[in-house]
Amino acid sequence: MTTDWHGFFNTWAAPPSQTEADERDRTEKQISNALQAWPAVARHNFRVYVKGSYRSGTNVRRDSDVDLAVELLGASATDHSFIVNKVFRARDLTDADLGLVAAPPEFSQALVTFKDDCVDALIHAFGSSMVERHNKCITVSEKSTTLPADVVPCATHRRYDSATAWHHGIEIRPDRGPKIVNWPQQDYENGVAKNSRTSRRYKRVVRGLKALENLMVESGFPETPSWLVECLVFNVPDREFNSTSNYLNALNVLHWLSRELSSTTGRGEWVEVNQLKYLFASTQPWSLQDAQSFVFQAMSTVTSN
Repeated sequence: MTTDWHGFFNTWAAPPSQTEADERDRTEKQISNALQAWPAVARHNFRVYVKGSYRSGTNVRRDSDVDLAVELLGASATDHSFIVNKVFRARDLTDADLGLVAAPPEFSQALVTFKDDCVDALIHAFGSSMVERHNKCITVSEKSTTLPADVVPCATHRRYDSATAWHHGIEIRPDRGPKIVNWPQQDYENGVAKNSRTSRRYKRVVRGLKALENLMVESGFPETPSWLVECLVFNVPDREFNSTSNYLNALNVLHWLSRELSSTTGRGEWVEVNQLKYLFASTQPWSLQDAQSFVFQAMSTVTSN
């Protein structure tokens, strides 16, 4: 049976429906209200917000959970300066040079218990059958008017490049394993900028290739992380999104990726969408071979019939 790939990529190029967007907003509001109502959480300064593909508009419709960050901000609404990781040119600067102070004892304790408190709050609001704790997040099942959610307790993280240049991110402390630093605001802003530069074709290709990956998994191909797929597309030059056809843009992207992933140069400079983490660093949960395998199988799939 021949697949209408033009139709396939046109279908999955569309963003989530307004109904799904409304459900996303209700999910965020209900979880935020549950956390604000629990005294052990409410006594801290924190904020709840959507991050990841639902915020960026790169999710495949009805295929992923809403990622919600619960960011512990610090001792006060204005002073976050004690949550810091000094890197790059700032390595030679002292805390005093950067204007940093030590975290107060109450904040240090909050870091230890914050995830436990969030779990308790969510179970109290939604019931133990709806809430499950995982290594990095807390899942909350969907209801009739909300979406399934991955709730990620985290803390503000600042990366200083100099005394005056820094980046605001989040630090996740899993139950097991090392701390994880993510950059949700930079992910969002850089994705929006690339989408604008490519006449909104970048996100259409991302959604299309994520949908294709789902189809490949149904056919028995190993699962590829959706974030890896999104970052691969981000590294493709804007000029490759030059067609009015969603299918041809996807083909252009896959051909470029296939060629460049086979090259022995340049790949070490590829980055995540945030442009603050290298895509193929040793700390990543995927490998260059995973990316090559996905691109090869994706090209084979869309050109075989």
